[in-house]
Amino acid sequence: MFYAVINESGQPTGALYVEVTPSVRAHHPGATFEPCSRLANDGTAESPTWRTVPPTIEDLRSSWVLTRFQLQDVLASAGLLASAEQLVAASPDPRIGRAWTYGVEFPRASATITALGAALNLSAEELDDLFRAGVEIEA
Repeated sequence: MFYAVINESGQPTGALYVEVTPSVRAHHPGATFEPCSRLANDGTAESPTWRTVPPTIEDLRSSWVLTRFQLQDVLASAGLLASAEQLVAASPDPRIGRAWTYGVEFPRASATITALGAALNLSAEELDDLFRAGVEIEA
């Protein structure tokens, strides 16, 4: 997934980044950054008219990563943290317990998250919603 630079009039500038860092923001004052899978040129090479192509859900899922704090906080906000901790403790797979205890980051597409979501009876869309909320959490 990429981030397109959107100017103050709401138009893509043609610039595309893999990550929006403070230096990227400083280089584009007043701009916003829109997630996309790519840019398409509806104009010509001499006079480009850029538009963003929205990311697919697979693009988003592969880009979402929560820290341990973000994951636990979003689960707590949803009333799921205690259940998640019980499921992890009862898991026959010791890797799940180690991941929960020692993991620093939890990618949405990881086996641990997939297993946890299934054990919590969450649909893929409900898990996506948790990750959408989780990526906005700052410690």
